[in-house]
Amino acid sequence: MTHDPLDDELPDLDDGAERVHRALAQEFGESGAELYAQIRTREEEWQRERRPHEGLRERKKRLTRRRISDVATTLSVARGFDNVRVADVARIVGVSEKTV
Repeated sequence: MTHDPLDDELPDLDDGAERVHRALAQEFGESGAELYAQIRTREEEWQRERRPHEGLRERKKRLTRRRISDVATTLSVARGFDNVRVADVARIVGVSEKTV
C-alpha cells in the first residue's frame, strides 16, 4: 500500500467541503477544483430556490450524499475504479465507511 499525501492533511480539516476541495485539487489541480466548486455553488443556489422549506437535516443529508458522489466519481476517474476503496472515499468526505 502506498502513502497517500491526503493522510497528512485531512486530520486537521473540519469541513467536509474543504476535504473534498483538497481531494479534487490533488487529483485535477487547483483550477479544476475551483471550477468544480463554482459549479457546485451555483447548483446549491438553485437547490435552495427549488426547495425553500428544506430543513437543515435534509439539506445536510443531501450535501453529504453529493460529496460522497463527487469524491467517488473523481477518484474513480483519476485512479481507476479498482484502485478506489470505500475507506478512501469515507476518509476524504469525513464520514464512516457505513455511511458510504
